[in-house]
Parts: sequence; C-alpha cells; structure tokens
Amino acid sequence: VLCEIAQSDFVIDQLYSDTPLAAFAAEAGMFGKPAVVGGYFAAKAREEITPEHTPPSAYCLPEQLGNTVASLVQDMVKRQQLGAEASAFVNQQWAPERVASRFLRLLHNDVPQDWMINPDCLGYLQGTGLSDAQVRANVVALIERHGVDALGLAHKPALQEQFVAFARESQA
Repeated sequence: VLCEIAQSDFVIDQLYSDTPLAAFAAEAGMFGKPAVVGGYFAAKAREEITPEHTPPSAYCLPEQLGNTVASLVQDMVKRQQLGAEASAFVNQQWAPERVASRFLRLLHNDVPQDWMINPDCLGYLQGTGLSDAQVRANVVALIERHGVDALGLAHKPALQEQFVAFARESQA
C-alpha cells in the first residue's frame, strides 16, 4: 500500500471521517501526497481546531467529495502545495519526539488552554461513519421505539435537546 501511495498524485481516504487526517491520510502525508477526506465535521473543524493543530487535507463535506476530487485532478500546483503541507505537518507535528513531548506535558500537568475542549460546547452530532440521513433516521427510530431516554443523555439536557431537534429536522 505504501508503494502505491508513493506513486500516487493524491489519495481519497474516507467519506464520513470525524478527523481531517486519519491514519491512511497521514501515511499519504508522509510521502507528500494530499488526501481528500469527507466528513460532516469539515463544516466545523476550523472553529474547533486551532490552525496550528489542524492537519492539512482536502477535508470537505461528503456531498462535496466529487467536486473536491475534480479540483485536485485539475490543479497540479494545488495538489503539490497541499501534499507539501501535509508532509511538513505529519513529519514535524506528529514526529515521535513531538508527540512524546506533548505526553510529557500532560504527565506534568502542563496543559495549554488551547488543548482543552469543553464537550458541552460541541454541536457536532453526525459522526459514526454514516450519512447525515442515516444518523437522523437512527436517532428517530431509537426515540420512536424506546423514547427520548434511550439516548442516554438525561444528564446532558442541552445535548439531548440537540439530538431531538436533529431528529425532528429529518421529519420536516
């Protein structure tokens, strides 16, 4: 697989990824190859991840995957630039020494504020490797069959209401 990545112009990693650069895309980045990654979190990633911690990829909504692939096919300079950015990020930010140093900071309770995320503030509900429509259908079916308590979110009423509203949108 690594030999094929090395010979490619770019890779297509996932359609429903919750991260801009998962393992396969990171492997491509090591070789300076850009990755096209689909996922609903793409709409929120820039808000939730600081720029210096955002791995470079062509991270797009699943519905935009075809257009994103076409743009990389047509634009060699863009492909090469994104590949170079991915390579620099993976080989610098995710180098074993850098990762180890961040773990040491955690162990010494030296945690920068920009590493912290309050899960109560996240509004991302999709995930799970499914289309938006399928996630909504699953939530609707769960609520219809077992009631809203089946969500297991009674301890997080705001999040529970987000899921209920999310499910209702599919019925509108």
